[in-house]
Amino acid sequence: MIPFVPNLWFYSGMAWPWYLDKLALPAFFILLGALVGAIVGFLSGRVKDFLDAKKTKSAFLKGISFELGALEEQLNASLQETHQSLNRMQTQGGAAPILVGVLRTTVFSSQLGRLRDLNDSILMEIVKLYSDLGMVEGLLNQQNKCGNELLRVPSGSQTHAQLSEAMVSILRVLSEHLTGFLSRISVLRSKLP
Repeated sequence: MIPFVPNLWFYSGMAWPWYLDKLALPAFFILLGALVGAIVGFLSGRVKDFLDAKKTKSAFLKGISFELGALEEQLNASLQETHQSLNRMQTQGGAAPILVGVLRTTVFSSQLGRLRDLNDSILMEIVKLYSDLGMVEGLLNQQNKCGNELLRVPSGSQTHAQLSEAMVSILRVLSEHLTGFLSRISVLRSKLP
């Protein structure tokens, strides 16, 4: 067995200058170790970022699935109330409905910014759906505004008749949009975990 000797160049028969043996060689190995450490650290950071992004996306999709279920219930209730109100307005000239004008979008609003990348067809479909929901909120607000005005106007007046016609028109459009959104939500929920 050969005993450990720190100067390996001794066995090669070559004489190296002292500065290569005592300075350059240790400096080279220190730099090599630092470079390997930096590369390993960089790659492990990238892998960790990738796994965190995947975990965040999965949690986002599960949260959106839950929120879409609640939103679907809310839109179904609004659609039923819209149909009943439309029927009441057309047959009996009843009072205008006041519907909830704020939709449940907390998970989407608060968690979308945590996603690393939106380059996914399901994520793009979710973003499009939520951005289009503003149209429903606008119609609900318009319907509530018209309903409040209708309540203040005496029945039988010309203004009351005009507001009633406007209310029926808004309720029809709202009914169509709610039906469309409910079908979009149903299709989207079938794609989510």
